[in-house]
Amino acid sequence: MSQRRLPSHLAPVFAVVFIDLLGFGIVIPILPYYAKTFGADGWDLGILMASFSFFQFLFGPIWGHLSDRFGRKRILLLTVIGTSIGYALVGIANSLTALLLSRSISGIFSANLSAAQAMVSESTQGEARARALGLVGAALGMGFLLGPPLGGALSHWGYSAPLYFAAALALINALFIWKKVQGFGPTENAQKRVGFLHSLRIVSAAPTSLLAIGLYFFFTLALTQMEVSFALSLEKRFGIDALGTGLLMTAMGITMAIMQMRGVRWARARWNQSLCIAAGLGFFGVGLAFMGVAPALTWVGVGILLAAVGQSLLQPNLSAAASDQLPPENHGLAYGAYQSAGSLARIVGPLTAGSTLAHASTETPFFTGTLILGTLLILWFVPSQKWSPNRLFSLKS
Repeated sequence: MSQRRLPSHLAPVFAVVFIDLLGFGIVIPILPYYAKTFGADGWDLGILMASFSFFQFLFGPIWGHLSDRFGRKRILLLTVIGTSIGYALVGIANSLTALLLSRSISGIFSANLSAAQAMVSESTQGEARARALGLVGAALGMGFLLGPPLGGALSHWGYSAPLYFAAALALINALFIWKKVQGFGPTENAQKRVGFLHSLRIVSAAPTSLLAIGLYFFFTLALTQMEVSFALSLEKRFGIDALGTGLLMTAMGITMAIMQMRGVRWARARWNQSLCIAAGLGFFGVGLAFMGVAPALTWVGVGILLAAVGQSLLQPNLSAAASDQLPPENHGLAYGAYQSAGSLARIVGPLTAGSTLAHASTETPFFTGTLILGTLLILWFVPSQKWSPNRLFSLKS
């Protein structure tokens, strides 16, 4: 397989991921305001957000495992239809309880990225796999980048309007999957048991896979420290409002999209997988530190660019490493565990960041994130006979 050209049958998969995240991005900015119409307070909002991640954590391995057994296309089609139903139920909710239940349903069916990642993984190898997963990341970034402003514009017709639009978009996505995504049937010798812990037992046979899942948890834990404190910190220190915060996040999204479309390929042509991941940890950690100490908004901008470069280097290479040493029949299971690790971090991360904000300054979570990534980077190069990350990832590259 050519390392310069990706398989043409993956193009619809990238489109599916983009449309999936576009719908997700449409809902995110209006959900807190929508919840407040039912009398939700800060605690209720926290539960609403955590419930979505909790069910993603539970169902990530399940959908990944089922895609191994019954085929990627079937499971992706089923979950996208379920996502559409979830958005519609959120739109017609008439109480806070109904909103929580419908949001939980959305979390169950939206934990489907593992099926798309497995499609890419089993169609590519080596540098091409990291590049293809980088394009998946770019599709995710572009969908999330364009979704929030679209959701904000649609909310002019009421908070339910963006939700109905997202539901319709998901149905269009399901039709696209049915018509355009070809192949990706059941894999032979797929596991019959399912669950996060069982997934970890299976991937523990491949040290790089288990390590990639662990690193993704800690990276996402650091990322959530920034996500929780970013807007509050900018408002307190520089008087930046929601529009200004949105523009800065847009700049980060654009940088990530460019990096994942072009930069990942450039980096992988020059560095092995280990160095790409280590560089990603370093860039992101330094970026968080810049945001935390920033005496002026320019420093925040530099920090955002560094963090965007780091995230772009880190995520596709970790994604590739999650399945490198596993047979195809376990790729969906591995990516299910990988996504569940991220969902678990998105439950733990906001709680730790919120506690930090309650007892310290708005800058402290940035330093917490830097400490997490700095510790990982130090451990990276500590010599070990078996579990040195630098050794394991370098062996595979």
